[in-house]
Amino acid sequence: MSLQTSVQSDRNPWLDIPATEYQAHMQSPDVAQSGVLAELFGIALRAAQPASILLLGCGTGNGLQLVDDQVTKSVTCIDINPAYLSELATRLPAPGHDRSLIEMDLNTGALPPGPFDLVHAPFVFEFLDWRPLVPKVAAVLAPGGLFTVVIQRESRTVAARTPTPYFTLRRLDALFNYVDPLDLGAVAIDSGLTLAAQRDVMLPRQKSFTLLTFNRV
Repeated sequence: MSLQTSVQSDRNPWLDIPATEYQAHMQSPDVAQSGVLAELFGIALRAAQPASILLLGCGTGNGLQLVDDQVTKSVTCIDINPAYLSELATRLPAPGHDRSLIEMDLNTGALPPGPFDLVHAPFVFEFLDWRPLVPKVAAVLAPGGLFTVVIQRESRTVAARTPTPYFTLRRLDALFNYVDPLDLGAVAIDSGLTLAAQRDVMLPRQKSFTLLTFNRV
C-alpha cells in the first residue's frame, strides 16, 4: 500500500468535516445514504468484474468491503481529506489486493494513469467542477471498462442536505450543485463513452440517487 500527498492550494470545506461527523450524518436514519451508496458500489462491482478500480472521493472507504479479492487485484482510492484516508487505512488495514491511497483535490489533480476496469464516483460530482474531470476519467479507463457515477436527483420539495445534529456538514452547502444526468451523459458521450445503464434508488424524505453506468468501447 502506498500513500501519496499533493499540495492543496485553496482550503476546501471537505477538509473541515470530521470523519466521525460525516459518517454519523450519512448513517443517520433520516439520511440513510451510506448503505445505499455501498449497495450501488456493489452493483458496479458485479457489472464490471474489475481487475483494477479507481475510486473517486473514497471518503473513509464505505463499500470497499465488497471488493472481491479473487477478481480485483488493485484499488486506487482518491480523497481530498487525509483524515478520511487514515480512517480508511485503519478500518480496512489488510486488503487482499494492492491498494493505493492518494490525497488529491479532484478539481486540480491529475488522475493516475491506469488503465482501470472500473472508475467509480460515489456522490462526489455535486461538490466539484465535474465537467473537466469526465474526459480525464475516459482517458484512464480500459477498453471495455465501466465508469459509474452516483448522483443525487434534484427535488423541488426538499432541501439538498437533510438536517442532522452534525452541524459541520453545513459547510458543504456552498459547494453543492445538482448534476443534470442529461448534461453528464452529453459530456460523457463527447468524451468517447456510451451510457450503458441507469438505476434509480429512493432515499428517505423524497430523495433519490441515480447510478449512471458508462462504457468505454
